[in-house]
Amino acid sequence: MAAYGRSLADAARDVPTESELCGFTWNLAFKFIPWFSAALGSLTVRRYFQTNHTLTAPPADPLWGDSEPQRHYWYFRAAAPDAAAAAAAAAADMDGADEGGEGGAPNAAAADAAIGPQPAPPPPPRPLTLLQVNTYPALTCRRTPDWGWELQNAMVRLTIDAAAGPNPGLPPGHPAARETMTLEQIRARFDALLALQDLEDSSEDEEEQEEHGEDSSSRSSSSRSEEEDEEEEESGPAEESEEYGVEEGLEDDEDE
Repeated sequence: MAAYGRSLADAARDVPTESELCGFTWNLAFKFIPWFSAALGSLTVRRYFQTNHTLTAPPADPLWGDSEPQRHYWYFRAAAPDAAAAAAAAAADMDGADEGGEGGAPNAAAADAAIGPQPAPPPPPRPLTLLQVNTYPALTCRRTPDWGWELQNAMVRLTIDAAAGPNPGLPPGHPAARETMTLEQIRARFDALLALQDLEDSSEDEEEQEEHGEDSSSRSSSSRSEEEDEEEEESGPAEESEEYGVEEGLEDDEDE
């Protein structure tokens, strides 16, 4: 029974351990993205997550060749839970806590008697653990039906390549084998770069919103001007006929 319980607990995990991540050869497949070349989908691309938190490729890699264009690092990071869900959970937890009877006396018993038992509040959302590689879009992790693992983002999917065997490890002469950055330094470096990237994206979004606002304001002003011109054109002849009517009336009075 104990072994069965451990297997159930292991099946519920949604993040691989570092030994699992570093123990396999991973096959990287590009998803169908309009601006990607269709040829990318037919490539056999393998990647290794190394224990020193570098990401490497085998020799003669179809993308990197025999030397990676830049050093790639990986680390797990926790993504903050959805703020709205957290606020809703907090509100549910606090629901009725501040309500009291006359003079501040709690009236929970009376409320329960009148309304009946209330459902338990939902559990607060738990942080999601993501796998970060440099400043690329973070990879989400999930179990596959065969108890393997799948890592993916909007552009790529990585799965365990059992046919390729385990991760052979870093050859002594490989440049990544001489990496000296610690995990703490890697995390600090790329967390700062990601924060800067988010800030730049937010600034671009604000500029686009301002441009759209100016465009809609300009279109609205133009529309109002056109409507005013149309109203003036329509009202012009009517005013002239009224003036002519007055002048004709005056002439009739003079004749009499």
